[in-house]
Amino acid sequence: MINLNETENLYKAYEKLIDIVGYNNILIDEASRHTYSYDASMIKALPCGVINITSIDLIAEVIKILYEHSIPFTPRCAGTNLTGGATNQKGGFIINLAPCNRIHQIDTTDNIAIVEPGVVNIDLQNELERFGYFYPPDPASQKVSTIGGNIGENAGGPRCLKYGVTLNNVLKLCAVLPDGTEAEFSIDDSGP
Repeated sequence: MINLNETENLYKAYEKLIDIVGYNNILIDEASRHTYSYDASMIKALPCGVINITSIDLIAEVIKILYEHSIPFTPRCAGTNLTGGATNQKGGFIINLAPCNRIHQIDTTDNIAIVEPGVVNIDLQNELERFGYFYPPDPASQKVSTIGGNIGENAGGPRCLKYGVTLNNVLKLCAVLPDGTEAEFSIDDSGP
């Protein structure tokens, strides 16, 4: 388990991270660490800290630093999953993506919505409803769960019987890989 006070690599990364996200967006106090040590599952793991990402443009920079210093990290939004997927079992950082909650575009011509990972499922549902549309995945936690979490957990809900789970309703992902490289994955790509 990583301990912020004992790890030189962690301290070096911390200094660089402050330059990117700001001092107030890196939480290493006990209360914050405990708050992010669990999700809706029974799994619990104390992270070394929490990095609040306020803009999707910062994600790759933050991950590159963590990768460079061999610090484990786990992306997280609302933490409503039941699998432990939003906990960091290696004691690294939690990267809180919940503040990245913008709906960039709703295109009724091509039937797509472009959203950030922290958009709450019901907020997208409500916005789409204004145009006579809906986003099919409707997990029981949709009032608090986020699109990023829905994707990470392949959420379903009652409508998945007719329209499929999240996997069946995502056309393209712009992602940051574990080394900080940015990549796009599309339904039109070859392979699985």
